[in-house]
Amino acid sequence: MRSGRFNVTVTAFAISIAIISALFIKAAGAEGYTFTSLGLIVLWISGIIFLIHYVSVTNRNLLLFLQSFRFHDSTIEFNRIKKFPFQLIYDEFNRIIQEFKLLKQEKELEHQYYEHVVKHANTGLIAWDELERITLINDTAKSTLKIPFVATLGGLAGTSKGMPDELRKLDPGIKKLLRINIGNEIIPLSVNLSRFKLENRSINLVALNDLRNELEENESDAWQKLMRILNHEIVNSLSPIKLVSSALSSKVESMNSRDPETRDISGEIREGLKAIHNRSAGLLRFIEDYKAITDVPKPELRNISVHELVLSVVSLVKGTIVPDKIELRVDGNAEDLLILADKDLIEQVLINLIKNSVYALRETTSPVISIRGFQGNKGKGIVLQDNGCGIPFNIRDFIFMPFFTTKKDGTGIGLSWSRQIMRMHKGRISIDSQEGSGTRILLLFN
Repeated sequence: MRSGRFNVTVTAFAISIAIISALFIKAAGAEGYTFTSLGLIVLWISGIIFLIHYVSVTNRNLLLFLQSFRFHDSTIEFNRIKKFPFQLIYDEFNRIIQEFKLLKQEKELEHQYYEHVVKHANTGLIAWDELERITLINDTAKSTLKIPFVATLGGLAGTSKGMPDELRKLDPGIKKLLRINIGNEIIPLSVNLSRFKLENRSINLVALNDLRNELEENESDAWQKLMRILNHEIVNSLSPIKLVSSALSSKVESMNSRDPETRDISGEIREGLKAIHNRSAGLLRFIEDYKAITDVPKPELRNISVHELVLSVVSLVKGTIVPDKIELRVDGNAEDLLILADKDLIEQVLINLIKNSVYALRETTSPVISIRGFQGNKGKGIVLQDNGCGIPFNIRDFIFMPFFTTKKDGTGIGLSWSRQIMRMHKGRISIDSQEGSGTRILLLFN
């Protein structure tokens, strides 16, 4: 073994130093050996210094090896000269350092992997410590709360005033539904708190899930089921009423009585039956109109140009639905932007939205409606904006509800039908509005 060579070398040095010491003592006691004595002293000192260096080199390398772990240095490599006495040990040092290097790389890759997963998770994540310093906020949370960065839990008040207090009051493991007002939009959030210790620090981790799509889908399904039931029951009841009233009305018309009193009574009956018939027919027409919500045709999806779609809608509504006093403009340059959609259905959605904007602009001094395509990190789609009266805060939760309308002659199905169409496109419709400051509507496609 190479360690045996080390023992032989150390022994040889020790014997040599001993012999030199004996020769020095003998030469120092004799006359005429002054220079010989000095030479022997030099050899003796050199031998001791070399022996000390030879023995201590292993200690130095061992210290260097241990320090490489202390300072996380995996670049060091020990001497590989074969004549080195402890080459087996140094080879082992090198092997351990290489394994440490590989382990360090694996940990870094694992850290990057989990960091990437957290960053791009569909669930929003926010973590803060006992001093309420934000230690983690991923992209989904930033997108949901519409913030680029926040340093402390209290900083979330800039997004939604009461949100920090709501998060502080959460109990671990208990889900809670929060409805927060971000900008001019009310967003329902499902939040769940976890609490754990990390290096003697108490960490609070909150998972945020935007429930808009889920609630919209459930709400739409519930309304559709209700509408089908109502349609069935009302139609079954009204159809015979309409037929019977029509038949009785015809029979009364055919009666020819000379008695004035009988004629008056038959006239009243005739008018009453006519009113019943007309009202029944009106209710049946009403039901037919609302079938649009439950009988939405399946979209025929294909890539269409947003620019061409917008220009087509503008040509349809300008001068007809949109009066000349309203400026209708196409903003931006989305000539190359394509969306996967049914052109006819999305055209009708845009027409419905433009009708609402025209109604909101009826008392605006310089009315403007602008339409443009957009593409960003959240997806791509169409933005329609007006500078009308806006939507009052107290009715924003009801605007997509079937039958709800603020117009005297409105049916209340336009926005509900439009949201249904967007859902069938795997997209969504979002409205950002403030009373007195106009409305911005976003049609978002995947």
